[in-house]
Amino acid sequence: MVQTAVYDQETLAKTSDTDMNGVSVYYTYDTYGRLKTILDQDKNIIQRKGYLKPDDYTNFNSSFSVYFANNLQGDVLNYNNQLTFRDRVDTELDGNMRTYDFGDGTPTVTGPGTVSIVMESGQPVEYRTFGHTYTQPGNYSVSLTKTSPIIGTKTVTQAVQIFDHSTIKLPLYTIDRQGGNYERTI
Repeated sequence: MVQTAVYDQETLAKTSDTDMNGVSVYYTYDTYGRLKTILDQDKNIIQRKGYLKPDDYTNFNSSFSVYFANNLQGDVLNYNNQLTFRDRVDTELDGNMRTYDFGDGTPTVTGPGTVSIVMESGQPVEYRTFGHTYTQPGNYSVSLTKTSPIIGTKTVTQAVQIFDHSTIKLPLYTIDRQGGNYERTI
């Protein structure tokens, strides 16, 4: 009987162990070479590791923004237009979930969000996005609750004003155009 270990030729990190009974254990690493997961012989996760920096606590769920890609009339959030709510991902920990309450009586939306990469100052920045359409003009209190199994839960709430500009004929001013989208941060 022999016990073996296999190492990655580039990083020299151990990728698997096989004991004298022929049972293997596998290892995965993050981009910094730190142990990320330990898997059993069937590649089921038996241990997961996460690493935090001090900034991870401060950047966790600091704000969100609203933008739209279609039917833009200047700096206006118009009802019956698809809006996209997004929050910046500074650190995406395994298991982070987002819950948006759009403040209009519709059911809350929960999930990890859709990944969106936006170029800012020449650098790619990752956002998590959710879409929503308001059916009536009005003032809404929108809240984002972000839950991490490591950091905990934080909620941020912002006011969103939705307009009915279907009868306005005056030109409205526009704001920054970024990648085909007009964006207004609230």
